[in-house]
Amino acid sequence: MTSRQDILDYTKSLACLPVLDSIAVKLSSLLAGGKVSFSRLFDIIRYDPALSSKIIAVANSAWYNRGAPVTGLKRAMMVLGIEEVKDILICSLFHDGVLKQLGLRREDIFELWRHSLLVAFAARALSHGSRKDMDKAFTAGLLHDIGKAPLQLLCHYDIRHDKTSWDSICVEERERFGADHQEIGFCIAREWNLPEDYREVIRLHHEELADSPIAGLMKKAHILLRIEPGAEDEDEQIRTIRASVKAEAGKIINIFL
Repeated sequence: MTSRQDILDYTKSLACLPVLDSIAVKLSSLLAGGKVSFSRLFDIIRYDPALSSKIIAVANSAWYNRGAPVTGLKRAMMVLGIEEVKDILICSLFHDGVLKQLGLRREDIFELWRHSLLVAFAARALSHGSRKDMDKAFTAGLLHDIGKAPLQLLCHYDIRHDKTSWDSICVEERERFGADHQEIGFCIAREWNLPEDYREVIRLHHEELADSPIAGLMKKAHILLRIEPGAEDEDEQIRTIRASVKAEAGKIINIFL
């Protein structure tokens, strides 16, 4: 039986972020710097066939294509716009460079990926601040549940997000494994030397009295996504935001299937 210490020891084996090939390093550095120029982004992406193909695929999807097929990267980037391209790049770094490299089963990658992406878009939609704040909320949403990966790998934990209520999931994990995905994720974030804001989101996003605005934003994002269509607490604004979140996430989810 896997013990709490086994799980925490495993997180120490993840000291190097698995994504860090040369192009990913350049992209991570570029995206962390805030405003990005079209030409600089193009110069990096064009040397990565996988990233280029994803961007071209989205530009040719039903959401964007209104005429002749888009075959070139530069044209695809112009069709999508720089913010959409940034979303695809950040998501690609997370999906291909983190989740796939951790060794999860394909179905578990998809489940964690889909949930994280929806929360990321919801958090950004609910964020009231600068573009930098919105981008931080988006990245935090992608990373917030990373602690579930070791639970699946070591304990065969069912990470499907419709199985356990928001309020009880961490209690159940602590009873079964001696640690919850918040603590485990925080250990991973510390090993990866992630910025403090992201560590706090990962460590506190289920806590009722979390002294972290961005962690509180994750809870609001989950509430938005969990409200059932037609429920009493659903109003027009919630319907509009949720529909937009699901549409935006859908554009990207499909290119990683």
